[in-house]
Amino acid sequence: MTSESMLHENLGPGLESGQTVERDNPEMSGLYKHEAHLNASNLALYLVKRNQTHAYKISGEKTATEESIMRMSKADLSFSNKIRKLDIDYSGFYQMKDKEIKYIGRNLKRLTSLQTISINFSRCIKISEKSFNSVAEGLRRLISLHEINLNFHECWEVTNASIINISKSLRTIKSIKTINLNFHACNKITDKGMTNIIQSLKRFPATHTMNVSFSYCSKITNKGLNKISQTLQRFTSLHTISLNFNNCPKITDEGLVPLSENLKKLTILNQISLKFPSCKNITDTGLNLINQSLKRLASLKEISLNFTNCTKISDEGLRKLIENFDRLTYLNSISLNFFLCDRITDEGMEYIGEGLKKIAKLNDLNLSFCWCGKITDQGLNNIHESLKGFVSLQSISLYFSHCSKITEKARKNFRQDVKDLGSVNIVKINFDGDD
Repeated sequence: MTSESMLHENLGPGLESGQTVERDNPEMSGLYKHEAHLNASNLALYLVKRNQTHAYKISGEKTATEESIMRMSKADLSFSNKIRKLDIDYSGFYQMKDKEIKYIGRNLKRLTSLQTISINFSRCIKISEKSFNSVAEGLRRLISLHEINLNFHECWEVTNASIINISKSLRTIKSIKTINLNFHACNKITDKGMTNIIQSLKRFPATHTMNVSFSYCSKITNKGLNKISQTLQRFTSLHTISLNFNNCPKITDEGLVPLSENLKKLTILNQISLKFPSCKNITDTGLNLINQSLKRLASLKEISLNFTNCTKISDEGLRKLIENFDRLTYLNSISLNFFLCDRITDEGMEYIGEGLKKIAKLNDLNLSFCWCGKITDQGLNNIHESLKGFVSLQSISLYFSHCSKITEKARKNFRQDVKDLGSVNIVKINFDGDD
């Protein structure tokens, strides 16, 4: 059978219009790409083959009609049990409805050899709990999965029941190495739903990468964070972790106590990202708790912390946070974001500067103190002095926009002095919108 006829057969009825086939594209380094277009809707279905690895991608444009979406969702994926990777991307399809998702769920359960799955329904605001049940039913048969990526960003109808059904489907999987879950602005989710899905993952201690976002899920509280924290200690093989609780205002210092206690048990962790923007009841005490866990993680190479608009954080919190970074001998990348923390002053910049001087192998530095209106020329100079001794620093991103007490002269001198640092290849400096 020719590749063209195979493609026609596999796509199913209604998908042959405007069909084109490309083969032996030199830019694809040996990949064979078979591509079918629906001219009327600008939808595309991709089948990519490489050796024994088969990947399938369903995606589309936001201008697609309801009829064309139905055609795509009905595409017959059961033609090959050798598919290893599936990427379903309907992000921004505001008109996507439950009846389309039903066919996706039906086809998923047939792909028993699938190892990697990505499902992106970001901003599909019309799909309801029925859709998530369909996805859950499809996932239940995928026992060979190693990587799972679920993006339900701004799917407003996701509920605890939706998450619980997905959690149950994950229990049939043998081993997951990579987990990416995005429930941004799914505001019907409470501690119950979040706890359920995280606890369903504890069956996979060999997981090495975990990225979880419940940002703008305003019903999440310390109780839910406590349950997640207790589960973390099970992931003894974890190399990378990212937790995003942006704008979860019910999270306080109290919630960071169990998080700190359990993070320190992840002894082989290389990368950590913690985001708590606009959790306004996190204080200097919370930063000290984070420090107590970080200083125990001797293998850490990258730290990213975001406490934007945590307005109770002050200079003392920065002192506690960074005082033990010198213990982390492998640390080479730091990102600290304290945008809108208006209690931070020049003294805080001095603490940051002194802490940075002790990190011998720093390659990448990102600092954001925008709208910290008490920082003056002296604070900027404190940061500049800390940078002079670095020989390995390659990338610097520094943001001090709307720090109104920093003068134009100090800005100009600082920008030039940083650019003159010999080892630095990438420099981004922002004062009030100018790079």
